Amino acid sequence: MSRRMAALPVAIATAVMVLVGTVIVYAVRVSRANAVEVDRLVQAVGALAHRAEPMLAASSETADGEIRAWAAASGLRVTLIAADGRVHADSWTLPAYLGRLENHLGRPEVQAALHHEVGVARRRSVTTDRPTTYVARALGETGEPVGFLRLADDSRHEPWPWYAVLLALAAGAVAGSFAAEHSRRVHRAVAAKLVGWTDLPPGAAMEALATEATQRFAAERLKQGHQVDVLRAALDPLSLVGVDIDPINVACVATIGIHHQNVLWIVRQSIQNDRTGA
Repeated sequence: MSRRMAALPVAIATAVMVLVGTVIVYAVRVSRANAVEVDRLVQAVGALAHRAEPMLAASSETADGEIRAWAAASGLRVTLIAADGRVHADSWTLPAYLGRLENHLGRPEVQAALHHEVGVARRRSVTTDRPTTYVARALGETGEPVGFLRLADDSRHEPWPWYAVLLALAAGAVAGSFAAEHSRRVHRAVAAKLVGWTDLPPGAAMEALATEATQRFAAERLKQGHQVDVLRAALDPLSLVGVDIDPINVACVATIGIHHQNVLWIVRQSIQNDRTGA
């Protein structure tokens, strides 16, 4: 595998991590924005609830004027719903056309408000075809309300940070470049260590350098092992006359490449000197 190909997984992994981090940050931002939006609607519907309950006893025309004033002041869609689910007034619908609206009792936010006083739901609006957040509040006794007040607003859209894609690609390129440079440095360092064990140029592939160095090292060890065997065979007669020969020292001498006959000459000289000194 070339050093460039070896750096490719690092670049891809870095880009993926940056994108995953961006997705997580984006999801957190959207979640926080939704929470702020819901909190705003819950506070608004709570503030209007005590004023909305008397409107259920008034005519739809009277209630229509009141809720349109609320809608103009808040910028929200305001809907007043009777206990049986009929729309009593709606800031987007004239009183004459309220009968065309479907029953709202089955809406998720209304059902939630029926059992828990306040209900929240998000869905695409049939009227605007846009993602919308709905908050409904039961009016009167929880479980047996006299009606519901519902507020709605377009869900805030958090734009996807497309710049993160470019950031991920840039981060991947930088990480891949660093990985390739690190690989080149390691390659040069290893190749310098293997200079004495291979005839290949330092810029050759690492696999080729390692293979040839391993083969030559194995051959050298085999050769040295043979030399040690020859030395041991040659030194056997000396052990018969009481000379203590350390096989480890003999092996070390053989490893540094001294011919076994020279080793024998040195040993014999040492024995002769010992006898003379005695």
